[in-house]
Amino acid sequence: MGSALSSGAGACKYCPKPATSTRRQLRQYSNIHPLCLHQLPPHIDLSQHQGSEHPTLTEYLIHVFTETYRTDFDDHTWSDQGRYPSSGGSVTVSMPPFGSILRLTGDRDVPVEVDKRVKGEGRFAFLARRSCHHIDDVEFSELDTTLAQDHCGKEALYDPSIFDGIELLKWDAKDLQRAVIELDPEWRVERVQMSMYEMFHELPKIGGKKLLQNRVFHVLCITAHSSAYHLPKASDIETMSHAQSHTMQLAINIHALQNVQSIVSRSRFQASSKTYSLKAQALVQATERQKKHNGNKVTEGKYCSLERLREACDRDPDTPENYHRWDMMTKSDAGGCTRLAPRSTKRKETLNAIAKDVEYVLQYIRQQRLAAISIGDLTF
Repeated sequence: MGSALSSGAGACKYCPKPATSTRRQLRQYSNIHPLCLHQLPPHIDLSQHQGSEHPTLTEYLIHVFTETYRTDFDDHTWSDQGRYPSSGGSVTVSMPPFGSILRLTGDRDVPVEVDKRVKGEGRFAFLARRSCHHIDDVEFSELDTTLAQDHCGKEALYDPSIFDGIELLKWDAKDLQRAVIELDPEWRVERVQMSMYEMFHELPKIGGKKLLQNRVFHVLCITAHSSAYHLPKASDIETMSHAQSHTMQLAINIHALQNVQSIVSRSRFQASSKTYSLKAQALVQATERQKKHNGNKVTEGKYCSLERLREACDRDPDTPENYHRWDMMTKSDAGGCTRLAPRSTKRKETLNAIAKDVEYVLQYIRQQRLAAISIGDLTF
């Protein structure tokens, strides 16, 4: 079976790094340079491609989370880029009551209000958003289930631009739990989820014409669930009562994984022809939208992102009282002809796109509540 080594050089075919990672070669993760096979966490399906000096799962998570928990979403380096919706506009989501079988109260108009933010300059900048959600509008459990439980799988359900999302590889929950025990106790991490996903996005028409190819993104998605977060002047008891989660998505070089049979068998990206390709079994279960795109060319994009979700706490100085908070920051390159667009245009469009995700999530939660009410009516 082939490898990622180039002949006689010891270098990876797909990146300028040595093809064998060691404990001292773990990289910085908050960038969009795709991870090669030798830069992925250990997994039984990858074991024959990763050397004996490859970092352990615990070492890998410690390195990633050290970077994650050092991220400050409130320091002075962030710059304000306005709000979504823009000045004078308003967007609301009509939210049915939570947990009601009989609809004893009416729907509640939940506002969509998002702060757009930037950290850094030029192509190295992080584009970000921040939204706060009142405890009377949405339950923390609903946000947590949508954003921090199988993050990519749920994103494929609520984001209308995604027409397919495939889990290519999943790390064993027991292996992850054993690693959690050895993490820094100050992080208060209780559990971790980790998967590799393939996400296909349909790009909008321009002037009614399909001028842009659809996009495919390959990411390693890691979510850490913490039982608490540190607050200034808060006691351990107060801190322990407020949950948070961090979800990091890291770009992956799928071409470096073409010798991993379990991944190739699940993937719907035909690397040689760069097309969205449904295999016979997948075609039987495919939606009409997926069938429409079958065989079409796609452009590879890449991104990295970090999301943080915090439960409401009346002692958090950076969040209004009784509001859950959801932060997200990203760097991305959609590839193709979008690279030719002015940087200012791409920045504006990206900030608006990630801000609109908040509306999509609230709409998804609305649909989940309506479905629960319908089931309740049938069984009452």
